[in-house]
Amino acid sequence: MDLVTRNGLWCVVFEGDLGEQFQKTFGSNVVPLPIESSVPRSQALEHLERHKDSLSMDHLFPAGNSR
Repeated sequence: MDLVTRNGLWCVVFEGDLGEQFQKTFGSNVVPLPIESSVPRSQALEHLERHKDSLSMDHLFPAGNSR
């Protein structure tokens, strides 16, 4: 997982199995966060850290069902 800016927002780039699942399901492995890119990276990382448990494969794609 990496943090990048795209179109004025901080975004998470998913890699590995989760990235492949996002790419297959949504057409992209880059997911925007509700944080403008003008916010310092450290604050975006804090937000991501607080919510990282909700980013597991089982949580996002329960029972392997992507839709």
